[in-house]
Amino acid sequence: MNNQTTMEYRTSVLASDQVKLIKQINVVPPNGPKAATTIGLVLYERRLHLGYKIAEKTQEGHSSLLIPYPNQQDYPADSLDELILESVRVDYPSSYVYNELLFTTADVERLGNLTSRPADKADLVVCPSLTAEDWNRLAAKEVLCFRKEVNIYAHFSPKHIKNIAFRGRCNFVNHEAIFRNLDTVKFL
Repeated sequence: MNNQTTMEYRTSVLASDQVKLIKQINVVPPNGPKAATTIGLVLYERRLHLGYKIAEKTQEGHSSLLIPYPNQQDYPADSLDELILESVRVDYPSSYVYNELLFTTADVERLGNLTSRPADKADLVVCPSLTAEDWNRLAAKEVLCFRKEVNIYAHFSPKHIKNIAFRGRCNFVNHEAIFRNLDTVKFL
């Protein structure tokens, strides 16, 4: 006999100004061909807007209740998302992004569970790529780089997320605009 009880659970849909896209970067260390263990999570939010939106699907593509919408490939990813992920992948090349829409109070509760895990700080550093000509012109001069301290949440043991830094490169020509845009990203 099964003595488990089922509880009714209700969630509320968030107001439209509270709906966000949560990007979860799963940090995977490069420790072997079959080892794909996530050691930590880097979380940040993005607001949806006309130029950054979930791909629309027709009902034809969703005949089964088992196929969720949106699928991971339906979520937007722009050059900022790519730069953040590629900065993580410099030292953690198997890392990947999982997208989730913060749409209901249940989603907010799940996010709260993730952000209440043990965490450590990691530096995200992005510097402009320089050509040989740039090197000659800028020798012995300062070059602006972007640095932000971000949380990395433990997926298993907190000891695996100590002393981590992420580093990336961006286009030199418009690096200041890229840094201004990166500074608007809300890391959780």
